[in-house]
Amino acid sequence: CAPFRKLGFSPTTPLLFEIDTWNFGEIEETGGKVSYTFHYTNTSSKPKVIEHVRMSCGCTTASYSRQPIMPGKDGEIKITFDQYHFLPLHQ
Repeated sequence: CAPFRKLGFSPTTPLLFEIDTWNFGEIEETGGKVSYTFHYTNTSSKPKVIEHVRMSCGCTTASYSRQPIMPGKDGEIKITFDQYHFLPLHQ
């Protein structure tokens, strides 16, 4: 796990993300949690629901709506990295 996040999705995904990668950069050990919000648009002609967001380790969590995203509407997925759970010192 590292403070670098890339969204993984199929090329046929009907959600168009503004960007699919975010690098949190250098984070101080005492800096607390850092977050980034990925924004997307439902480009399909049907409502879509994000049922699950999978993280690669316990140092990162995702927050997102479980409500349907209507066609043409925007949504977001907030990713939070907690270095407390990343540092070997705390494992």
